[in-house]
Amino acid sequence: MRIWNRREFLETSAMGLAVMATGRLGWPTPPRAQVSLVSVGAAGREEAIAKAIELIGVPDLSGKRVALKPNFNSADPFPGSTHPETLRTVVRLVKDLGASRITVADRSGHVDHPDLHWDNGFHLARVFREADAVVQMCCLKTHRFGGHFTLSLKNTVGMVAKRVPGVSHDFMRELHRSRHQRRMIAELNL
Repeated sequence: MRIWNRREFLETSAMGLAVMATGRLGWPTPPRAQVSLVSVGAAGREEAIAKAIELIGVPDLSGKRVALKPNFNSADPFPGSTHPETLRTVVRLVKDLGASRITVADRSGHVDHPDLHWDNGFHLARVFREADAVVQMCCLKTHRFGGHFTLSLKNTVGMVAKRVPGVSHDFMRELHRSRHQRRMIAELNL
């Protein structure tokens, strides 16, 4: 049995989970989430990402509009943010899978959703709402606000508006100050 240090675990895990999809990719939602863990090793990042996707199952993206959501909520280098080579590789793989349009996006929008623990609901960016498929490119880390390890769940926060024109409410301030923060992040992922 090999024991990994934190950095090795994060790098290897991030590679294995580089592509987390929202269920609109055309393959049935499994009863449990599927996770693949692939070591980069000598093969390199591109081969490891392709293998991780192969292990989970290659979705049918033929003719679909795909929105990619990398983790760029800070200027922190990998593993704090999505590795640039990972983004290039996933864009190429999604293109090879037949996507008709690929949009890389993060933050903002004007779409109302029913509120749960959100005082004013939340607004999902149009690019994600209108896409036929959304590919999450999470980083496995904790986050400063709340300090919990949420895996890919926190990445979805970057699909939600901080502010909406004409509305004075700060949605991210509400999230970061709420005692229901973990529930609110989970609600975004519904």
